[in-house]
Amino acid sequence: MAEIISQILTYAWAAWRRRRYALIVSWLVCAVGWIGVISLPDNYESSTVVYVDTANILGPLLKGLAIETESEAELELMQKTLVSRPNLEKVIRQTDLDLTVDSPAELELLIADLGDRIRVGRTGSNLFSISVTDNDPKRARDIVQALLTIFVENNLGRSREDMDTARRFIEEQIQIYEKQLEEAEQRLARFQQENIGLLGGQSGYKGKIEAAEQELALAESQLRDAELRRATLRRELADIPQYLPSSTPSNSLGPSSDTDIKILEIQKTLDDLLSRYTDKHPDVVIARRKLEALLKLQEEELNAAAERARALGQEGASSPSPETGGTSNPVYEQLKVQLVQEEANIATLTERVAQARAKVKRIRDIAARVPEVEAELAKLNRDYDVIRGKYNELLSRREAERISRAKELEAENVTFRILEPPTVPAIPSGPNRYIFLVLVLMAGIGSGVGFSLLLALSSETFSSVTQLRQAFTVPVYGAVGTSDCAPRSAWALGASIVFWIGTLGLISIFVALVLLEWRIGLNNVPAFDTLTRISTGLMERLPIF
Repeated sequence: MAEIISQILTYAWAAWRRRRYALIVSWLVCAVGWIGVISLPDNYESSTVVYVDTANILGPLLKGLAIETESEAELELMQKTLVSRPNLEKVIRQTDLDLTVDSPAELELLIADLGDRIRVGRTGSNLFSISVTDNDPKRARDIVQALLTIFVENNLGRSREDMDTARRFIEEQIQIYEKQLEEAEQRLARFQQENIGLLGGQSGYKGKIEAAEQELALAESQLRDAELRRATLRRELADIPQYLPSSTPSNSLGPSSDTDIKILEIQKTLDDLLSRYTDKHPDVVIARRKLEALLKLQEEELNAAAERARALGQEGASSPSPETGGTSNPVYEQLKVQLVQEEANIATLTERVAQARAKVKRIRDIAARVPEVEAELAKLNRDYDVIRGKYNELLSRREAERISRAKELEAENVTFRILEPPTVPAIPSGPNRYIFLVLVLMAGIGSGVGFSLLLALSSETFSSVTQLRQAFTVPVYGAVGTSDCAPRSAWALGASIVFWIGTLGLISIFVALVLLEWRIGLNNVPAFDTLTRISTGLMERLPIF
């Protein structure tokens, strides 16, 4: 530690021996720096404070009916975009700053510089401040006024401009959806007309299929009954002779004509009932039972007549014929007539069965298409509902936009109150020359001390015996001092006096500059005007500037 302190003292002594160089460097640095501080132009700050009232008495009354604009969000956006390039260009044009530039490059520099000198802040929930710093106080006021105008006009005009854009967009969309809605209605109506028979649903066709199947089953049952009767008649005709002996009374062999008449009446009644009712209707059941009883009675009579006819035929020596004087067997004739009737009935029933089967197939085919038709109808209805919903929503939005526009005309969403209008500042706000003067003084002293230390470090002389011992390996026994003569002492004293006078002069100039800045301002000292113009001209000629 002692060695370090000794080395520091050695270098300090070496620098002190070269203090006149330090003083010269300090004077040069301080002179240049203070001239630069004096040449700094005054900056004037103009500002304004605006109160933005976003409350509106119509807001609660029209809630849900009109389009509610986010005033706070718009103000935040305006605060952030106030210093955007379009707004800065507008300010430059309004304040004639564009007349001070001659090229696009200079315009770019002006825009960047203006953006750096503008400050937009929010001091409260509804208080906005706009401030600008400029060398010309009137121009500073004009820039703030232009920014204030842009801030107010943009916020007031933006909502109306947005509403105009929204209204045009809504009108275009309404026309598009109106056309789509008409096309959807036409498609739906055309589809319903083309498939009107299939829109009853599968439940309705299920009943139709059951009814058609019952009709088919009834026709098939009737056909089977008729075929059985035909087979019976054919067997009976094969056993009954066609002719009888002439001595046999014909009326005793056939069934009673009353039975035939009753059968025909019941058959007619049954056909009439079947055309109106189902097979299980009580009247149909009763008529069928009566018919079965009469048919059974007729069959018994025919069997009895056939037995008598066979008995008579066996009694004859040979089969009777017209040549042998035989007569027609009435039973045979009646059975043959009945057989012909059954044949005709079977043909009719066969056709009815075929028609019933075709009807069942047709209804089943149609019923199979019902899900597909219903799915297509559901799709058309869904598309129609979606388009109609969008169309109605657009109509509602158009009405909301109309109410909002009326609200905008009657009462503004945002009210601006200028609490502090922009004024022409009389006192400069900067630069803070006190700080610059102190910094220049510190830089000058530091430069002088640094320069003297640099000279001491670069010198090849030795300031102490310790430094000499460290530099060489040979033993050092001591140091030989000098005896100052009268002329040398006088010169040293004079040099010391000059140094202290120079130091006091440097400090005195610093104090004088501080007092002048405090009392009247350095820019207001007439003697400094020429110095300022000269220094400004020199700086403009230097390439670095």
